[in-house]
Amino acid sequence: MSDDPVVLKRRIALLVQENEILRARLATYEGAADDTTASSAPAKRPKVDTQATREAFDNQDALLDDEDNPYFPLSNNKRVTVSRFKAFTLIRLGEVYNDNGKTKQGKGISLKASEWETLKEISESAEKAFAENNKDFTASLGETRNGLRRLTISDFRDKLYYNIREFYKDRSDEWKPTKKGCMLTEDQWSKLMDVVPALDAAIAELSEK
Repeated sequence: MSDDPVVLKRRIALLVQENEILRARLATYEGAADDTTASSAPAKRPKVDTQATREAFDNQDALLDDEDNPYFPLSNNKRVTVSRFKAFTLIRLGEVYNDNGKTKQGKGISLKASEWETLKEISESAEKAFAENNKDFTASLGETRNGLRRLTISDFRDKLYYNIREFYKDRSDEWKPTKKGCMLTEDQWSKLMDVVPALDAAIAELSEK
């Protein structure tokens, strides 16, 4: 191996670039894999009351988690939850799993109220892009301290998803996806949109506390 500083510097730069690419691919894979692999590990799924879930959607009445936060199930292992953290009301989209009888949070993303409002505003445009299989669609939800959050249309294993995710800038000044995010199927997105009025009511109620 050459000890030439210039050659070594180039090799290090290539390794860093390859690492960034692998991180981006892993983040996208893990988000989509939740929908394709969860069924192979039923022991990790939370216990779901099918009747209660159906009634929640029919009546738009929120269920309550172990911390009394209102939520709506989007599938067996995904839900949208409204909670209060310090002075912020958060809308979390993500996984849940069963750990010795207790339901715990898995991967996901928590949106601020302003980001939730933006998501609703761009929902029709996103649905149009989804219907047209437009994987170039991207819309900003808001900025974070180290990056930004976006709604994009992504595919994984020939299946299309609504991808709500946080992004960061890599060394080459390009935006890359992080693990903070949630990918929703068309059915899960539809369920989310169906309960918007009830979610807004829960957000308003928690914001007053």
